Amino acid sequence: MKSAPPDVSQLLERMGSFYLPPLPMRIPVRIHPEKARLEVMAWQWSRDFLCFDDERVGERYLDSTMEWSEFITPDWEFDTALLAVEWTCTLFLYDDLSRRSTLARAFVEAAPPGRFVAAEGWLARAVEDLWRRSTRTASPSAARRLEAALREFFRGCLKELPLRTRVGALRWQGWQTYLRMRRETIGMPVFMALAQVGHGPEVADEAFTACRAAANLVNDHVTLTNDVFSVRKELCSGDCVNGVVAWALHHGTGLQQAVDEACTLIDEKEREFLAERDRVSARFPHAAEYLDRLGHIISGNQHWNYITPRYHGEGYIWNGLKSGFVELSADRTVMRSGRAETR
Repeated sequence: MKSAPPDVSQLLERMGSFYLPPLPMRIPVRIHPEKARLEVMAWQWSRDFLCFDDERVGERYLDSTMEWSEFITPDWEFDTALLAVEWTCTLFLYDDLSRRSTLARAFVEAAPPGRFVAAEGWLARAVEDLWRRSTRTASPSAARRLEAALREFFRGCLKELPLRTRVGALRWQGWQTYLRMRRETIGMPVFMALAQVGHGPEVADEAFTACRAAANLVNDHVTLTNDVFSVRKELCSGDCVNGVVAWALHHGTGLQQAVDEACTLIDEKEREFLAERDRVSARFPHAAEYLDRLGHIISGNQHWNYITPRYHGEGYIWNGLKSGFVELSADRTVMRSGRAETR
């Protein structure tokens, strides 16, 4: 184990640049055909349930988050896609706010009768509204899976709190241990369960269990991809639950070696998912649509990572590059074409 690193606020300067290699994208990227209407209705809902200091703050936040769900729901019916957009905005806010331990604990306490969570306040009211609407048309199995995914997410976020500090990043026990931990907190099982709500594909228990390995590969792909692209945001916010940062700190390397390691794994996870998707679809043909929806999470999330101001800074506009020399600063990510010498 290496000696303790500088304060996280100093790590951005130490790890300020890397080369992003071309990442595979074997699953075509699509976006929901009613993107504009989804955003109008999600905005209306957010005014009632999400608390921002002012509308401009809310606009910037929602613009940097809601597009994620539009990319992962290209073939969902409108009402369920709208729920996905609203869950996305709410859970992203929860992720940003849950480092307050009192808030995180309130979301795992036993809820009183008639409530989904014991927490109080506007964020809890948003969750209650989304839970009620999500389960209104859900089959019993889809509702059960959604509840299990949400409970696991809230428990995982509370368990992860101690690791969000400078010391947490040093508790590195290898990629597999890290990825297993992140499966509880990355939030993808929530959207995998939502994919079966409304007129989504009904997946029998045996087939759903058989899809678990594919689902884990999606979780891992999303985690690794997000970790590569969110380095700037997480270092600036003092959050060390990032596999790339943790790997670099543990091994005492620069950021480049960690990025290379993560990108190799991203490629492997996508290849493994495609093979697992085909294997399970051949055995359970009625699960093929559900597995295709899992694949959209991989490609949609990866594309969103290139374009989102959430990770790359307020006012960021993607220049179309998917590979190049990446510079990280306190307020912006900048990607330039070509491979420059990294430090």
